[in-house]
Amino acid sequence: MRTTKKHFAIFKAECERLRRLWGLTGWRFEYHHEPDARGTCARCTVDGCQRGVRIQLASRWTERVTKRRIRYFARHEMVHALLGPIDFISANRFVTVDELEKANHEVLEHLMRLLPG
Repeated sequence: MRTTKKHFAIFKAECERLRRLWGLTGWRFEYHHEPDARGTCARCTVDGCQRGVRIQLASRWTERVTKRRIRYFARHEMVHALLGPIDFISANRFVTVDELEKANHEVLEHLMRLLPG
């Protein structure tokens, strides 16, 4: 199955809606519609040094393409973006305790605003 330009527009709009809703500011987001997402329907890559997030929707899927699945994958990739600071810092070999604590608190503050009390 192939995703279309219309599917990509839905995907990007949902990502942007969640970015605003979740307050993911201070990061540069790029969206791409490309054939390969390393065997997945969508992919998120976070560059903590440049404060950049690259989100990709695969143009070829092995499963049926629906608007519901497009929105599901948009949400899934945006959760990866939300967890990006922790993911990035944990992959770095030379991390200080302060850097790890800062990344944890960045995600914690987002979750405190999002989760019901």
